[in-house]
Amino acid sequence: MRISMNDDYKRIVYDLLCEMTGNEVLHLMTDYHGMQLLDEGFIEFLDREGVIVIVDDEEDGDEN
Repeated sequence: MRISMNDDYKRIVYDLLCEMTGNEVLHLMTDYHGMQLLDEGFIEFLDREGVIVIVDDEEDGDEN
């Protein structure tokens, strides 16, 4: 798809990404940003959003 900067390109790209699978979007984002996208800040964001739960190994009793 060809878009010009005169278009609402953010809306167009957002709409295109919404039509893709989550796996396709993840690959595009990590291909562009690299794995640094999955840094500690993002992991903490996922925890705040309730997507994952960060468990402190010491609090969990895990000695490994």
